[in-house]
Amino acid sequence: MLAVLLYLANVASAGEQKLSQRERSGLEEDVVVTASRRRAVEQYIDRVSPAEQRRQMARWNVPLCIKYEGVSASVASFIQSRIVESAKRVLLDVERKGCNENVLVKLSDQADELARAWVHLSPRRIGSASDESLPPKRLVDAIEAPRVVRWMTLTETINYDGLNFDYGGEKPTNKLASASLIRSSTREVVRSKIVLIDAVRLKGVTLKQLGDHIAFVVLASPDIVADFTGQNSIMSLFSGGSRPTGMTPQDLRFLKALYSIPPDRPPAVQTGLLLDYMTRD
Repeated sequence: MLAVLLYLANVASAGEQKLSQRERSGLEEDVVVTASRRRAVEQYIDRVSPAEQRRQMARWNVPLCIKYEGVSASVASFIQSRIVESAKRVLLDVERKGCNENVLVKLSDQADELARAWVHLSPRRIGSASDESLPPKRLVDAIEAPRVVRWMTLTETINYDGLNFDYGGEKPTNKLASASLIRSSTREVVRSKIVLIDAVRLKGVTLKQLGDHIAFVVLASPDIVADFTGQNSIMSLFSGGSRPTGMTPQDLRFLKALYSIPPDRPPAVQTGLLLDYMTRD
């Protein structure tokens, strides 16, 4: 009898060890999957974020007012509906006609010439209004380079209370809020945006794909220089390979994260908050 009990005890112990090994194996797989997912999201954020790492991620803090040129009323209405739908997800209003336009969406068969003219005649509409220098050459080159959709974004650095800075020849100072390692005394906001669509190169995409692509450009201000090839994003629409049918779940999650995290955080902290938000179960 004692021998039987010892045998059963050994069998039970071995079963527990095997179960424990399976559990450990499962945990290891979960860790690998989680790490792989975080790396993929990190790569995605890196492409959407501004290349100038000292800058915070800009987002709109005022309602959108969009003007369309070169497109039919029906096409403009559809693109507008895609922008409105995405804006609602992040609690951003889109105003009707009669407002002061801060977004221009233009379709042209002379997009290359227009882009060059805009860059050279209105260089202050690119980059940050708080920076007195001309826009970086990398941005100018990217805007002038042939592409289906290109965009020019003007941002501004404001203090926590929403006021811009007075310069007077000195670097801007913020007297209304104090900064720390985890909180900045400033935030970056989008002031205006021009989206230029090349009518000659625009082929092989649906109106929904184009509308979602423009909506993401307007709301997220992705880095125009970034290569989105192979990324799970509507931004890969014109990068070759498979084309997403619209904004991907990752795109939608990024927009929600961008407009949910505190705007007054240093760039590195913002990136960490975005990563945590987007990888949250």
